[in-house]
Amino acid sequence: MTADQTIAALRDAHEDLVAHLKGLDDAALAARSGASEWSVAQVLSHLGSGAEITEAVLRSARDGRPAPGPEDHQAVWDRWDALGVREQADGFVTFHGSLVNAFEELDADARQNLRITLSFLPMPIDVTQMSAMRLFEIANHSWDVRVASDPGAVLSGPASELLTDLLCGPVGFLFHLLAKPDAWSGREATIRVETGDPEPVLGLVIADRVSLTATAPEAADSTLALTPEALVRLFTGRLAGERVPAGTATTGAVTLDDLRTLFPGV
Repeated sequence: MTADQTIAALRDAHEDLVAHLKGLDDAALAARSGASEWSVAQVLSHLGSGAEITEAVLRSARDGRPAPGPEDHQAVWDRWDALGVREQADGFVTFHGSLVNAFEELDADARQNLRITLSFLPMPIDVTQMSAMRLFEIANHSWDVRVASDPGAVLSGPASELLTDLLCGPVGFLFHLLAKPDAWSGREATIRVETGDPEPVLGLVIADRVSLTATAPEAADSTLALTPEALVRLFTGRLAGERVPAGTATTGAVTLDDLRTLFPGV
């Protein structure tokens, strides 16, 4: 997986969401989104403020300057929270577009060798990982925006497959944020995850930590069959009962409700 791939996918996801927003009036922006506590505009505010902060961190790392601190982040969030729905939507277009531009402007050396320090991670990450994290954000939150007016909305197929690959490797550390193994009270499981016909088959290992492997486990307690799109939504708490695609099924000891408990949503 390369930074070129994730940055290109980030551009596609940005342009897709911008195109969707052109058809939304202020009432649609104020409507409840797929994120139960946020309106559509608030989702866009979250993406826009996150993009503003991420770009500042990225440019600081590129230029060898100290990154903005928590107090700077809070000032950004406060400013975005005070905006009206149309300003939040327009701000997303501007600031997220600027972030994508900043990733695209990185030369080959920076894409390969630049390291970025984030306060919530124990070690610096590279450009592939950072751009993948933003892709993860916009892919899932684009679904939050779309499902407000289309109950059958799905994540982008190419983005879902790329995110599945990334979770098996470069951004597997995100399971530290996505999964709540304590909710299982020490229970462990190994699940065969079937996302295609006949391949690929992945392995979901649940213990004190959760991980996704790019190969099928030698032995599994259960089987989970679903599309890559549904798998990504499961990991982010976006696979509620009425939004489960046809063909999704589990066998063995672990049920879909068990997995929803493990992945309550972000």
